Parts: sequence; C-alpha cells; structure tokens
Amino acid sequence: MSADPLVVVVHGKPAPQGSKRLVGQGHLIESSAGVKPWRQTVAFACRDAWRTANGDQLPNFKAAYAVALVFTMARPLNHYRSGKAGNPIRDGAPAIPAVTPDLDKLIRSTLDGLADSGAIVNDSRVVEIAAVKTYPAGHLDALDVPGVVITLREIGQT
Repeated sequence: MSADPLVVVVHGKPAPQGSKRLVGQGHLIESSAGVKPWRQTVAFACRDAWRTANGDQLPNFKAAYAVALVFTMARPLNHYRSGKAGNPIRDGAPAIPAVTPDLDKLIRSTLDGLADSGAIVNDSRVVEIAAVKTYPAGHLDALDVPGVVITLREIGQT
C-alpha cells in the first residue's frame, strides 16, 4: 500500500454486526438481517477502491492500520417538516443519531467487510480506529445519503 491512505465511499444503509442466536442443532444465525448485504457492499466497494489505487498489488500482510469511519445515517421521517418550509428539518429534531444501531456494532460489520475485501488480511491488523455516527451534513466527511466513508492508512509493520 502506498503512503497515501485508501479512501472508500460506501453507499447503503449501514447494518450492525449484532448478536447471534441459536436456532437449534447448534446453528447460530445473525440477528441482523442486513449485516450480510452490508458486509458484501463494503467488500465490493473496498475491492474496487483497492484495485483503482493499487492495481494487482497484494496488501502488506505484516502491516498495521489506522482506520477512520464516518457513518452517515438516514434521518427518520419524523425529523422532517411537512409542507414547503424553507428548512425541511424540524426545529426539535436531534442533531446527532444517539440511537440504535450501536456504533461499535457498525464498526464490527464494516471492518469485517473490509477484511472480506482483501484490502487488509484480517481486521486484527487494525490497531487504531476513529469512528463517527452522524446524519447528512452533520460532519465534515458525512455523505448526503446513508453509507460510510472509510479511510485506511498503513501506520507500521509487525
């Protein structure tokens, strides 16, 4: 990986890596139905960004990484005014999404998707992380639609 960070924009509804539940015969299933499609979406976007930035070069198997994640969540409909008001967001609408899904579970599913992409060997290689959960226009790196901006930076070797 070059000294420049890999920046990946993933569009879609971020899904948490939730708890697993036992369904009998020792089979565990993911409690969040959206986690598999989210991880696949993240993996596809990361794979595409990796190829664009690095061609056929493989990731450094001994690298340690810093990751920054900016999750943009969709505002619920009750945050919006009805009619043709100048500002469509209600005055009392929260500025930040301090509601489910949990940020740590969003991080888990997204890092697993990043590892699934092959851009990093395993999410255990991430040694530094910064994460934000916001609404559109609530953060400098927020998207206009739901999704995540992933910034992956190699910071050392093990």
